[in-house]
Amino acid sequence: MKRNILLVLFICLAACKKEGNLQVEKNIMEMSATSYWADETAVSALTWNNEVLLDSMSKTKSSINRKIVEKGNGKQHLQLKNLKSGETWIDTLLDIPASFVSFTILQFEKTGKPQFLLNAKGESSSPDKRKVGFSYSDPELPEKLTLELYRVKMLNAITPGEGMNAPIAVFENLQRGKFTGFTTIDYFAGFETGVRFVFKLKDAATNTYLPNADQIDPARYAKGGRMFLTATALKDIGSAIFDIKRAVNGTAITYSSTQLAGF
Repeated sequence: MKRNILLVLFICLAACKKEGNLQVEKNIMEMSATSYWADETAVSALTWNNEVLLDSMSKTKSSINRKIVEKGNGKQHLQLKNLKSGETWIDTLLDIPASFVSFTILQFEKTGKPQFLLNAKGESSSPDKRKVGFSYSDPELPEKLTLELYRVKMLNAITPGEGMNAPIAVFENLQRGKFTGFTTIDYFAGFETGVRFVFKLKDAATNTYLPNADQIDPARYAKGGRMFLTATALKDIGSAIFDIKRAVNGTAITYSSTQLAGF
């Protein structure tokens, strides 16, 4: 009886051996990447665990939309190289427990080193919150700014109502050529009909308002700053970065802010 059992066991082992090598299940994850480049001629390569994800990341080719990659054991190796000069801009090890991750790469000055932002699944804001941040590179603006953000409910196209008297958030110590972080604001679907976002700007060093930036004008945008934020712009993202611009038309100075990146 023992001989029969041993024989059966031997046959099973032999059969298993003939089937080939043991297949190890790969650990995969989903990722996306977006970038903004001040240098229009910038060309770089983004690699993940030594695998090239995008070999010509530039102002005209700057995104990866939900690519499946293999996730190695332990920390993940991310590199961003300048293909023109050979310089390594970013070389970092990341601990990413999530199954999805998005990267944002931002270069605010043409000769500047890009900044790198990481957002893993599970870090997004709650359904009624959004993270908003501002950046700027205009050399005519002060080195540091304070931005006061207002949400104004319009009674009609030219008559502002609630929201004119107090900002919903104040963004302090914004730095030219550098992203300094997010502030959380309340969010609700569409921000309601007829809501407009406007802002005032201060020189952070002197605590004084910039020319024509000490008042808000949600009807005509002739004073202060206009934030180009549509009703559904933040619907499917948890965080957004907006770029501040200054415009001069004759003697009139106005300010605006448009979305630079979102994830």
